[in-house]
Amino acid sequence: MSFDVAEIENVGRPDRREHSVNPYAPPTDVPNTSVALGVQTRMATPQPLPQQFLDGRPFIHYGVVFFLEAGDDTAIHAALPLTSPSELLINRNAKEAVRVLPEFLGTLPNLSPQLSGKHLVVRMISTYADLQEEVCDRIVIQGAMTRISGDEPSSATAPAPGPMFD
Repeated sequence: MSFDVAEIENVGRPDRREHSVNPYAPPTDVPNTSVALGVQTRMATPQPLPQQFLDGRPFIHYGVVFFLEAGDDTAIHAALPLTSPSELLINRNAKEAVRVLPEFLGTLPNLSPQLSGKHLVVRMISTYADLQEEVCDRIVIQGAMTRISGDEPSSATAPAPGPMFD
């Protein structure tokens, strides 16, 4: 008696794709996941990523969504979810956006000259599904791109101390 190899491999085994669960995948039963799925990652598309970013497409990098807003030529926007608008959590999110920004920009080649002189606007959002649904006031970090690109002396590479970073 002989069996086809394909028949033997599939006997008694469920299709693995139907039963494997990715714990990092967004829930499929939530209607707003379509917005979050539209956020780009570095490896998501073969199209020129720097141009997509300059065109306003949001990118997520280590949990921080970076984007340029139409009509605002002065800033790079960063959005992070915030569960409770406490000063401690707001400061932590702002510091995280400042920390991740240079690494994110390093993934988009030759983009720094177009962004030179811009400041960073950090938004606290309730969910990644809606980047416009802010839960508290925005934090503006002046000269963030000047510090990153090295246009200022090296002593200015960190955010300026102040009430936000105390």
